[in-house]
Amino acid sequence: MADWPLSAPFTQIDVAFASSPYAIPPGANLMMTGNSDVAADFVFDLPAATGSGYQIIVAKGDANAHAVIAHPSGSDTINGLNADVAVNDQYDDVRLVDKASGVWRTW
Repeated sequence: MADWPLSAPFTQIDVAFASSPYAIPPGANLMMTGNSDVAADFVFDLPAATGSGYQIIVAKGDANAHAVIAHPSGSDTINGLNADVAVNDQYDDVRLVDKASGVWRTW
């Protein structure tokens, strides 16, 4: 069981490829759906992690071969790594929680 509460409701935002990279706004529970392009990945820039407990779901809405990416801010980490997380398949997602200052966790 996770050591943070799951929160609701989520606000859904669908973003077109032309907006990549897209800076996700801080301070809300969001479901972000992006569409990659036939030639490039779609990038969502995560806000700086502060330990707020807010949750972000990053989903891929298309069947292109390229990924939808969750990119950490600055030196922030996702599951201990300062590295992108990719969503490669249509309708898949990665769920992130703002766990602590500089720390995102997936679930």
